[in-house]
Amino acid sequence: MSLLWAEPGAAFWSTTVQAVSGGYWTALVATRVTSGLPSGNIESTAIRIGNLAKQITVPSSPGTYTFGFRMCSDQSPYNSSQVLCKFLDPSSNTQCTFNTVSGGAINVYRGDNETLLGTSSGTNLSQNVGSYVELQMLCNGSTGTATIKINGSAVLTLTGQNTQGSGSTTNIGSIKVGSNITPLFQDLYITNGSGSHNTGFLGDVSMPVSLANANGTYTSWTPNGAATIYQSVNASTPADSTVFASDSTPGDRFSVSYPSTSVTGTIVGVAHMSRMLKSTSGTRTVSQTITNGGNDQVASAVALGTS
Repeated sequence: MSLLWAEPGAAFWSTTVQAVSGGYWTALVATRVTSGLPSGNIESTAIRIGNLAKQITVPSSPGTYTFGFRMCSDQSPYNSSQVLCKFLDPSSNTQCTFNTVSGGAINVYRGDNETLLGTSSGTNLSQNVGSYVELQMLCNGSTGTATIKINGSAVLTLTGQNTQGSGSTTNIGSIKVGSNITPLFQDLYITNGSGSHNTGFLGDVSMPVSLANANGTYTSWTPNGAATIYQSVNASTPADSTVFASDSTPGDRFSVSYPSTSVTGTIVGVAHMSRMLKSTSGTRTVSQTITNGGNDQVASAVALGTS
């Protein structure tokens, strides 16, 4: 597991939507913005998150965890200290806090502003200009680390630090994001240090969304509310109870195809987003699949609920 979580910034669905890797499903409660986006914007949509309004669960471990996002504030955010992000332990006690400060720099504190560990220098955040921010930390009482990158440049690198908040365990269990300056966010991701791919900084990434445009190899399931399977699952705003694919036979599969991507450069990962539920009592499970280079990759079974 490396790429834990990715959110393109409300690029599909009528509110905000979550894209997930490793089973970490988190709905972002935020305002969706589709017009008037400022300079430095990459995507056609963004989300505006208020003061630490979203808490994203991650596997409980010391890290290293990296949280990246494009952000921009159309307010006056950098004339006072404003909390931007917190790394929390599994009981929601704060390990480290990242604050914006005067001039567009970022402070990192141990705990809830208990001890200032360092301040970024060099590239700063600017009002009405989008910047890609990456915050990374390893939790430890004496050998912890914290790194801040803005637009790919390291603006703060700390090693040999006490990054364990008082009253907390040594693990990180969630990440909170948002601020009173209500900045716009796009292309958010979280990675950890486990695995062999995407274990740290991904850089200034873009997350285009692809929707199914044809049936794939497997067509056992039944389309409902649409003529074909792919048409029953390709809505950018899901119709859930009226347009969907269904099946009741264990082992049945369906697959869909996607248009060729226009992405240039290196594709670092694919986040497969599905909305699924069961309509009867008893245990029901579903596995996501992706065909890569002609080989079917079948994920672990996911137990379904009724919503």
